[in-house]
Amino acid sequence: MLKSNKTKLIIGILISLIFLFLAGRKVDFSLMYQALVDVNYWYVVIAIFLMVFSHWLRALRWSYFLKPVYTINTTPLFNALIIGYMFNIFLPAHLGEFVRAYVVAKKRTISSSSVFASIVIERIIDVFSLLVIMALTIVVFPFPDWVRTSGYLSFIFIVLLFLVMILLKRNRTKSLVWLNKLSKPLPIKFGKKIEELLFSFLD
Repeated sequence: MLKSNKTKLIIGILISLIFLFLAGRKVDFSLMYQALVDVNYWYVVIAIFLMVFSHWLRALRWSYFLKPVYTINTTPLFNALIIGYMFNIFLPAHLGEFVRAYVVAKKRTISSSSVFASIVIERIIDVFSLLVIMALTIVVFPFPDWVRTSGYLSFIFIVLLFLVMILLKRNRTKSLVWLNKLSKPLPIKFGKKIEELLFSFLD
């Protein structure tokens, strides 16, 4: 076991060194040094504080989303949030969201699909908030047509997604009927698993 962990550590360090080399092979270190000398580190400290505080507020909000299913303190949610952000750095399509759902579910006796559902709600609210801010700024700032179009499409998608979730929540029986129809080609085992995930998600 110890030998296996050492091997993983060595492989991890080698991979990190390779990617550090790839990231820094074209960097002008004299310019980087000059930038580090000239920077006002008070702004850096303030930025770090504000960033950590904003993440803590996000974790606090997440705890409210999870309350109907499970009561969790803000600290473990904050840790899972940071882990998810770390994975988002090198995973595509924000797959770090699945990681933070997995971390919380692993540390607590709670379904990972329920945790992920809370993240979906969180993201819907985030996108909707951004769209509201965009709608307000359009009044004073003339966005290009492609930005306006993408904003309208995003708004329609979010509204439709939210309506689908409400319909699923209010019509569980019908949702189960449709799910059974869609999962008929699948093996019974997979169909049952999908059913469990759906109801866990709705809870």
